[in-house]
Amino acid sequence: MDIAKCSKARPQWRGEYVAPRSKPDYVSWYVLRRYVLPHVFGLDFNELPPTGTLDKTHLEHFRAEVAALSRSGKLKTHGVFFFYPVKEEYLLSLKGAEWLPERPQLQQVANEYGIKIIDIAQAKEWNETLYRDDGVHPSVQGYIVLSGILTKAVKESIGK
Repeated sequence: MDIAKCSKARPQWRGEYVAPRSKPDYVSWYVLRRYVLPHVFGLDFNELPPTGTLDKTHLEHFRAEVAALSRSGKLKTHGVFFFYPVKEEYLLSLKGAEWLPERPQLQQVANEYGIKIIDIAQAKEWNETLYRDDGVHPSVQGYIVLSGILTKAVKESIGK
């Protein structure tokens, strides 16, 4: 099934090359655009979320995606935003610093569409020992703790 046909109101899926919505017609073209061109020519076809300072265009695109998702459900809470800091950001949060500068804009979108926010940095179960050595990914124990936090949040959001 091609997800793009489900809703004409939805903006174009920005993660097409990272997580395609349908089976590629030509695998070699997909591999060329996903892996070869970015490496050889420095072309950035990576459509993961943008990083760096908040761009108004990205914020509006994000708001449009959230609006489309919230219209698709009939639940009181339309979803959950999970904010996951890397270890360096987590350690900043322990000192009282804001690790997510875009929080006010994301909070506004969450409030607008009835979305609950779970900030892993604020979860009492989470600590700095739950990261792998790379400071980004959770350790095995970290995944166990993270899954508990996320499962609880999802269950609460759907009323179970």
